[in-house]
Amino acid sequence: MKALQSGQQEALLAIWDRHATLVRGLLRRSLGPWGDVEDLVQEVFLAFHRSAHDLRDPAMLRAYLVGITTRKAISELRRRRVRSFLRITEDGVLPEAEDPGVVEDDGPEALRRLYQLLEGCSAADRMAFVLRHVEGLQLEEVARALGVSVATAKRQLGRVHARVVALARRDPVLSGYVTTEEGIS
Repeated sequence: MKALQSGQQEALLAIWDRHATLVRGLLRRSLGPWGDVEDLVQEVFLAFHRSAHDLRDPAMLRAYLVGITTRKAISELRRRRVRSFLRITEDGVLPEAEDPGVVEDDGPEALRRLYQLLEGCSAADRMAFVLRHVEGLQLEEVARALGVSVATAKRQLGRVHARVVALARRDPVLSGYVTTEEGIS
């Protein structure tokens, strides 16, 4: 950490090598498997480089990067929501309609429907859900990544989990993935 804070680029490359897979995976699972997240991965590390002097405890590096990644993903989700309200695509070209004659495997369709369902959540709720139920972070880690108290994270997770489970139970494809006790499997 001291090497990075003193401007040694090798330290940043070492951190990239060690944590880029984590950042990329978190972004991909937060934003959905569609679309390229490589620009966002670079933005996370650029933001990290700019703020590395704020990190006091090198043992918290992973949590610090998860926090930056979470904020970047929330920002991207909000940007996407604005673009969808305005009906603007990334490249300005309207997407082609899906062929109704094509039958997809249940897994990819369930994944598509889950991300479609998550589109209806606020960016912060979606990130809380993904961090806890997709990434498997502990409640304390979710709270730290979102920059909220553990109590707030717990309430937020309870609210979004209940909503996702209720909506998934109504979906003919997702209902098969909902268990009676825990929610989504």
